[in-house]
Amino acid sequence: MGIIKKKYRHFLPFAPRLIKNCIKYKIRGYEPPEFSYMWELEKGNKIYRWDWEDYGRSKFSPENYGKEITDTNPYYGIDVDDFDLYSETYPPGLMPAPLWSEDMHYIGDVFYPTLTRATGRAIPYPKLLKGLNRMNTEWPRGRKSPQVAEDRERDLSRLACEIKKYGEGVGAAAIGITKVDRRSIAEESDELVPYDTLIMIANEMDYEQTMELPEPGHKTREHAIFKAYEQAGSRAHLIADFIRGRGYEAVAYVGLDGVIKYPPHAANAGMGSFGSHAVLITPQAGMRARFSAVAVNADLPLDKPRDYNIEQFCGYCRMCHKVCPSKAVPWESTMWKGIRRRKINQKRCLPMFEKHEDCGICQKNCPFSVFGYEKIQKNIVPSYYQYNQMNLED
Repeated sequence: MGIIKKKYRHFLPFAPRLIKNCIKYKIRGYEPPEFSYMWELEKGNKIYRWDWEDYGRSKFSPENYGKEITDTNPYYGIDVDDFDLYSETYPPGLMPAPLWSEDMHYIGDVFYPTLTRATGRAIPYPKLLKGLNRMNTEWPRGRKSPQVAEDRERDLSRLACEIKKYGEGVGAAAIGITKVDRRSIAEESDELVPYDTLIMIANEMDYEQTMELPEPGHKTREHAIFKAYEQAGSRAHLIADFIRGRGYEAVAYVGLDGVIKYPPHAANAGMGSFGSHAVLITPQAGMRARFSAVAVNADLPLDKPRDYNIEQFCGYCRMCHKVCPSKAVPWESTMWKGIRRRKINQKRCLPMFEKHEDCGICQKNCPFSVFGYEKIQKNIVPSYYQYNQMNLED
């Protein structure tokens, strides 16, 4: 064992499973193959992945067409080299278990005890979570495996307009189109996102339910977050079915799937900007936006990132920092895994969820959620910022 650790010591900080596999094969009398060093490979715009089924050998992701969009997004603030390094060394994790699990029973029975007392009735968590899990695991390619129409819409610009119009018709707050950035896809999940064009869907949480936070359900008898994700998933599947009816394959994703990091893709699709608390704020829903997505095998026209002057307002508002009871929202921005932002301290934030069932105090008090984007831009943000936005639209 000591010999093996010495031989593969350069992998120790990154791949404890690799060492375990090497020990297993060594005991069985097999010599693991020599590893090809990653820096000797032609990379291009792809990113490296660990292939755990092949002794931890490095492999490439599919072509990463969204990399250029993220790297050149002037409103994202990344250090490209650091972001590449962190995305390969510590990639986003895949949700390890389905939503329908014993852990979710614990959340429903223990994590939200006061919520049940507030509503006066038991919230049907098993039903809600089972429905969300069905959307994630059984329906991505269609509820009843619908056939893709033979007559394909050839005009992709027209198709993109039809998709957005249909999405707004079924209740989506906003829709944007971008390319998948594989650095914001969970490791070992590239096969779950087979197409490179990603349609991002913003879904607005109910205003009255949001205003009941941090103890939702006193008046509306509804749980804002679970309902929002349920609506987001339903709309994603409706839009995916619509796309299949136009002759293209589509895969739907619900916001709780753990496969896609939604805010970076939404920012690349021009749907919003990151605020002082590193949360994406949209003009249509403020902080009350929950995202879902649809991957489609069509090169649809892409939406460009936009500056909505949100950071300019957040810079002197900082209401999220002021109202957070656990001081989880920092005052100054720092570099975090190659991204400059005010990273929320989760060790301080998560205990508040246990105390307040959902917390969301920052979300409830954000002016963009309370007053709306248009009123803030018109009455509060300095007028010279309006020219910045006008230039982007030209």
